[in-house]
Amino acid sequence: MIIHAVNFTSLLLKTEQYRLFCSFPAALIISEYASETFGYGADLSLDETKAFVAKTQNWLKQQSDIVAYCYFGPVTPQAANGVNHNSLMIDSGSNINDLGRQYLAGGR
Repeated sequence: MIIHAVNFTSLLLKTEQYRLFCSFPAALIISEYASETFGYGADLSLDETKAFVAKTQNWLKQQSDIVAYCYFGPVTPQAANGVNHNSLMIDSGSNINDLGRQYLAGGR
């Protein structure tokens, strides 16, 4: 399942919609998630993105049916195809940035 959410609440709602759609208990793998508006609103600032990642990682770890998840951002800005650069975990020199270090530390 891929989730592009504009905030934490939309991530929760999309996850719950998927759970309701499944007619049987299933382990969920969120292969990609991120906070992205796709031009329909203001992009999150870096601080807002960090808060989103911290909150979502904490929540995802508590879900017994979500067995794996991956945040979208492990690409360079050049390969991001218009995604908000504050959502990326790698800088233009292919180095892990502050958000990437936070994600690798479990959201802290």
